[in-house]
Amino acid sequence: MSTGGGFVAPGVLLTEIPEFSLYGDGTIVFRDPTTAYLAPSPSDGVPRLAPFTTARLDESAVQALLADAIGRGGLGTASEQYAPCCIADAPSTTFTLRAGGLDKQVTVGALGFEQPQQSPDGPARAAFQALAERLHQPDLGGAAATDYTPTAYRGVLFDAIDVSQTAPSIAWPWIDFGPSGFKPSEDPSSMQTPIRTLTAAEVATLGLEGLAGGAQSILLKTSDGRIFALSLRPLLPDEKS
Repeated sequence: MSTGGGFVAPGVLLTEIPEFSLYGDGTIVFRDPTTAYLAPSPSDGVPRLAPFTTARLDESAVQALLADAIGRGGLGTASEQYAPCCIADAPSTTFTLRAGGLDKQVTVGALGFEQPQQSPDGPARAAFQALAERLHQPDLGGAAATDYTPTAYRGVLFDAIDVSQTAPSIAWPWIDFGPSGFKPSEDPSSMQTPIRTLTAAEVATLGLEGLAGGAQSILLKTSDGRIFALSLRPLLPDEKS
């Protein structure tokens, strides 16, 4: 389950991340988006996000979760698209399900926003909203939960042209690559913002604590005085970049 889009800055799209993932081996990685954003650290001002939670479900818990999503959650009989009524620039929630021969994606616009009038999709949207709330705090079936520690991150680099030279910043921390080491995607249809996959060790070079959930606007200053803003998005177990 992933929620994104809507009226946001274009660069935000590159740091959007599924708030719930279940994998075939029973690994589950999730975070409640309503509590994801933390207050910036008083010492450095960097806006951090809360870490994801992970656990390993047994087979019975996996099957129960899938049955709930397909049945009570409505995904089994859902259409591919549910457009919102009279709500502009709201985010969309996408459920992607690949299990038991079922390969389906359901996108619901403005899920969780009140509809101004009755809609034929009302019962389906209510089922999706209830499912989303259950996935934000899923039943782990007794499995032990821990913080998810990413092995790599997507680093998104912006030229911070409007930032004062006196703003608190970190000296460019990597000797093996500079700003040019961040490259736009080779896909011409995607956003052409410079990105780079950073290992956990490379992120640790920043010298900042509490980055497991990601962070926004880490200011980096190069030796020639240019200032860049770095955003970090943790990679999930199935992601390479």
